[in-house]
Amino acid sequence: MVESNNIFRFLFFVIAITLNSSLPLPSLPLTIFNYISNNFIFAFISTITGSVFASYIQYIFATRIYKLTQIKIFKKFKFFTIRRIGKKRNLLKKFAKKVRNTSYLDFFLFRLSAIFSFKITNVFCGLIRYPLTKFLLVTTLTQIPWNIIYYLAIKSNNLVGRNFTELDSSELDINILNNTFMNFIYSITLIYLISKLVSHLIKKYNNWIN
Repeated sequence: MVESNNIFRFLFFVIAITLNSSLPLPSLPLTIFNYISNNFIFAFISTITGSVFASYIQYIFATRIYKLTQIKIFKKFKFFTIRRIGKKRNLLKKFAKKVRNTSYLDFFLFRLSAIFSFKITNVFCGLIRYPLTKFLLVTTLTQIPWNIIYYLAIKSNNLVGRNFTELDSSELDINILNNTFMNFIYSITLIYLISKLVSHLIKKYNNWIN
């Protein structure tokens, strides 16, 4: 009986996190609630599972957007977008191709740094047809350090194992950015990405002067 209740509870959190993260809604409150209400392993696995499912849903949705152009209002939007882009379409196609060919490490650090919203990145990857296997693998791996950060931030505020209904709203105002582990990750990823950008610009400059 207890085991079946745990399975039901696990599925509830996975489905809730999947739905919450799939929609344009804040995802952090539900994640915080999960880590406060459950033990680390339970919350860790259910949060990552739900987040990856949500990323997959957003990715697949983006790959199917072209079918919406059969609807009149979306067809007008498509023509408007094409006219606005104009000659830049080939440039955007080249950019999309370069992104699709990025290495696992580059894509991992890009997602880890969270320079752009996780949800926006999911949709963008679907639009440019980023390799699905690489997308899901990197998405899962980048969720691991982020969830460790969430847990450490909640633990540092002495919220783990507390009764959620007894918490004051001010106690839930957790500043994730103050986490030392997160600052370390940000520093490493940003330094790496900036170095890659500088290297690319130097290469472009050398090709231009030659």
